[in-house]
Amino acid sequence: MSGKTDLREIIRKTQVNPTHYKFEKIDGVEELVELNLFGSRMVEIPNGLFDGLRYLRSLELEFNDLRELQPTVFSDLVSLEKLNLSKNSIRELPERIFSSNKNLKKIDISENRLKKIPQDIFNNLPELRSLNLHRNNLGEFIPSNQNIFSRCDQLQVLNLRNNYIRDIANLLDNLKDLKELDLSHNSLKKFRIKDGRNIKILRLNSNELTSLDVKTFVLMDSLKEIYLQNNELTTIPPEVFQGKRLIYLDLRGNPLNVKIRQLWERHNLKKFFETVEIFG
Repeated sequence: MSGKTDLREIIRKTQVNPTHYKFEKIDGVEELVELNLFGSRMVEIPNGLFDGLRYLRSLELEFNDLRELQPTVFSDLVSLEKLNLSKNSIRELPERIFSSNKNLKKIDISENRLKKIPQDIFNNLPELRSLNLHRNNLGEFIPSNQNIFSRCDQLQVLNLRNNYIRDIANLLDNLKDLKELDLSHNSLKKFRIKDGRNIKILRLNSNELTSLDVKTFVLMDSLKEIYLQNNELTTIPPEVFQGKRLIYLDLRGNPLNVKIRQLWERHNLKKFFETVEIFG
C-alpha cells in the first residue's frame, strides 16, 4: 500500500479505534503520501501515531473532536506540505508543534476554539503559502501580539475571518507577498496596511468600518476585487480607488448618504472598473 490512502477504509475493515494504534503496526504504510482521517471521531492523537511516515505530504484531520495536540505529534512528518485540522475543538497549540515540518505550505486550523497562538509558531515555516484561521476567537490575542506573522515572508493567502478582531495595527506589515486577505466578519472600525502591493483579493465585508481614508488602498497596486458590503460606510471618497483597475467592488448593505452612481459620473470613476456590482 503506497501513495494515496484513505485510512477510514482501514478503520472500517479492521474495526480499530484510530486513537489506540500506531501506523507503524500497519504493514506497508511507510511510503504513504496522503493520509485521510476526516470524520473519524478522534478525540486525541497519541504520540507516535504517525511514526515512520516520513514521505507523507498531506494529512487530513478535519471534522474530528480533537481538543489538544501533543508537542511532538507531527515530528516524524518531515515531508508534510498540507495539514488540515479544521472543524475540531482545539483550544491551544503547543509552541513547537511544527518545528519538524519545514516543508509545510498549507495549514488549515479553521473552525476551532483557539484564543491564542504561540508567538513564533509560524515563523519557522519558510515554505508556508496559505494559512486559514477562520472562525476561532483570536480577537483579544491579536492586538497585543503583532509579530506572529513577522517571518512568514512567502505567505500568499491569509484567512482571519470570524475572529472578533477589532484592530490589526501592524499585524500584516511584513506580509509583502500576500495575494488574498480575508478579514471579513470581524469588528474592525478602520483598516490600513503598510504594504499590500501584491494583494489581489481583499475581503473586509461585515465589519464596522465607518469611513475609508483616501490612502487606504494607495499602495495596493494589484487589487482586483474588494468586498466592503455590510459595513457602516456613509460615503466613499472619489480618490480612494484612484489608479486602480478593479474587476469587482461590493458596497451593498452600507448606509451610503450619497448616490454613488452620481458620484462616479461626476468624477469619471467608471474608468477604474471593468465590472461593478454594488447596487441592490
